[in-house]
Amino acid sequence: MKLIVPVALAATFAFAGAAYAQDMMNCDQETFDKVMMEVDNSSDAAMKEKGMMELDMAKTAMEADKSDECAEHLDMAAKAVMME
Repeated sequence: MKLIVPVALAATFAFAGAAYAQDMMNCDQETFDKVMMEVDNSSDAAMKEKGMMELDMAKTAMEADKSDECAEHLDMAAKAVMME
């Protein structure tokens, strides 16, 4: 019984991590361009600035082949302009 709980928790976290990764954006030029267009079209100057900062970090990560980091920054950029 004591072994079942930790195993169940580990399985839950493993599946939650996989689900979270599926929700994140792809780190590719097409997605980058789409998010950039969303940020450019933002009417809120503060949110647009935050989105551009995230896009800069995403571009740096993309060029360094850090796709997970790039995807996180693309996600944050998109969310920044959705909050207006």
